[in-house]
Amino acid sequence: MVEDFLLKSNLSLLNSGSPTYLHPATASFSAIDLSIAHPALYLDFFWQTDSDLHGSDHWSMVRKIAGKSPSCNIKHLNTNNTEITEILDIANSLGQTFSKNSSSNNYSNKFMAFINQVENQHHKFKTNNLETYNNPLSLGELLDAISKSHDSAVGPDDIHYQMLKHLPSNAVNICSKL
Repeated sequence: MVEDFLLKSNLSLLNSGSPTYLHPATASFSAIDLSIAHPALYLDFFWQTDSDLHGSDHWSMVRKIAGKSPSCNIKHLNTNNTEITEILDIANSLGQTFSKNSSSNNYSNKFMAFINQVENQHHKFKTNNLETYNNPLSLGELLDAISKSHDSAVGPDDIHYQMLKHLPSNAVNICSKL
C-alpha cells in the first residue's frame, strides 16, 4: 500500500531499512516511521536512525542534507567575472546594482511622460472642514498601511507591494516624509 502511494504520488522513501520502533511487549523491531521526499531531493539527503532510544520506543531519525553544513553564509559574489569576497564590497556591489536597476534611466518613455504629466498638474483643492486626510502621514500610519497591503496588480508606477514591504527602515522613514 505504501509503495503504491509513493509511486502514484511520485515520491521517494528516504528510510534505509533500519528499524524506527521497538515494540515494548514483544521486543520486536519495525520501521513504521517513514521519511518521504520528492525524488529530486532523494540523493541530497542522508538518512539514519540515532543509536540511542533516549527512553522512547521510537528511534530518533537523523535527516540531513548530504555534504551541506547546517548554515551557509555568503562568502563571495561573482560580478562581471570578478569574485568579490569582502562583505562590505559585496554589499556595495549589490547596492550599486540595485541603484542602477531602479534608476529613472531604465524607465520607458511612456512612463516618463506619465510622471512628467502627473508632477506638472496643479490641484485646486480647498475645503473648509477639518478633515484629516490632508495631514502629513506619520511613520506609524505608513508602516500600518504597508503591513496591511496585499499583493495585487501594480499601478502605473510599477512598484510592487513586496518591494515596499522589504524596504529598509531608513528608506521607509524617507518615504514617510515625502
